[in-house]
Amino acid sequence: MGRLTKKTSIANPSAAKAALVLDNAQELTQSLYKQNLELSIVNRTLSLLRKLYQISLLDLNPASLSQRISETIRVGLNMEAVGIFIYDQQGDSLSPYQFSESTRLNNALLKANVILSKLKITHATENKVFREIIQRKKSNSLDNLDEFLLNAHYSKKKINSVSHNIKATLLYPLVTQHRVIGILILFLNRRFENLNEYEKESIKSITDIISEALDKALLYEKLNTANNQLESANSHLKELDRAKSEFVSIASHQLRTPMTGIMGYLSMMTQGDFGKIAPEHMKILVELLAESQRMIRLINQFLNVSKIEAGKFTYTWKPTQLADIVNHVIKEVEKPAADKGLKLQVKMPKSAVPSIMADADKVEDVILNLLDNAIKYTAKGTVTAILESDKGQVHFSVKDSGIGIKPQDATELFNKFVRGTGIAQIHPDGSGLGLFIAKSIVDAHGGHIWVESQGEGKGSTFQFTLPLKPPADVAVPPPDAAAHVVKPRETVKTLKNE
Repeated sequence: MGRLTKKTSIANPSAAKAALVLDNAQELTQSLYKQNLELSIVNRTLSLLRKLYQISLLDLNPASLSQRISETIRVGLNMEAVGIFIYDQQGDSLSPYQFSESTRLNNALLKANVILSKLKITHATENKVFREIIQRKKSNSLDNLDEFLLNAHYSKKKINSVSHNIKATLLYPLVTQHRVIGILILFLNRRFENLNEYEKESIKSITDIISEALDKALLYEKLNTANNQLESANSHLKELDRAKSEFVSIASHQLRTPMTGIMGYLSMMTQGDFGKIAPEHMKILVELLAESQRMIRLINQFLNVSKIEAGKFTYTWKPTQLADIVNHVIKEVEKPAADKGLKLQVKMPKSAVPSIMADADKVEDVILNLLDNAIKYTAKGTVTAILESDKGQVHFSVKDSGIGIKPQDATELFNKFVRGTGIAQIHPDGSGLGLFIAKSIVDAHGGHIWVESQGEGKGSTFQFTLPLKPPADVAVPPPDAAAHVVKPRETVKTLKNE
């Protein structure tokens, strides 16, 4: 509906006002549709990056890693084919490691007797296209499959019948430690300029992830072939660990940057910044915001692990009231406990708990992690938080009536990427990093963290102790420093110890 004329507006003010409201509503609807479309594209990109990251963590075999990566990218970005070539610097050759092709392209190639997986490019740097990629580390593009195969020294008469599905061929160097280890080749069924900005940015992010993942996998393969030389193997393992830590940091930053934008838009939409949202749409937006927040927490876990391994996980020491932190965290987990029908309790000593020297925010993260895990893995019954002080230390524990823990799992749970047997079937989204981070924090405070359980189905008790005095190497704040107190939003009822 167009704008009313001035004459009509004067003649009928009510109609003009109604028309203005309708126009504004249409503009808002269009704006929300555009933003939802952009969020959908970003979410698909993030999902693709997350899948690639998970593959790189679980697969250290270069061949299967490359195959799974190629297939994931081809399907995720709707491409005709994706290939990974490994560059041999000494032989100056490019060898296809893995190719993933669409069914229609595969059929066309078979008819033309062209097998991409057997294509080896010799004297690569003598060819202008590949020399630009290998020596200058710059991406390149070709118009179609014909041009690519021609540069790869295929006979022209073999390729005329197979290029009709390819609108563009993109070639990206896979660079790590300032050297090219291979080339990623993308065969598009549309022109590059027709890709949206998120797809273009995701391709750049993909090359970073593949480079680190492939470098790590190739290094691991070398270790397996040199395991009879202990000294050399140890050196390679250290290099592998460094590459892994760098990869975790790079991938986490790549994921967190777009997630911040997603959460910003979703938060603004749920708060009404873009106008009134229908209840059925609001429910979806709230769920999307919750999932985005969960993703951010997962990304932060990976970043924290990287900082811990690099010795950059810093602490801010202040006099801290642990009782206030416990009460605050209890308020945070009341809703998820109530949603599952669990009875949530907190027990405090009759006398005041002494102040301790601690990083309040990080200790709060530990308590939240233990309570959150107890609620996740307890189907029914009770979750009880207990705070005590005795013999120069404070003792916090979380006791639940949940699934319990096998004895052989208890000592391993605080290691990286370790979860209890069968836990993935109950709660598949866990990273296996929360308890590792919690142990690092408790250890830095000079404390001790452990778990006790009578076995499967018999519940478990996660607990830690912290000394009243900080470790000897911690700088103590001046005497007049105020205690760090976390004020709960509401008063929490406590149960006295029996």
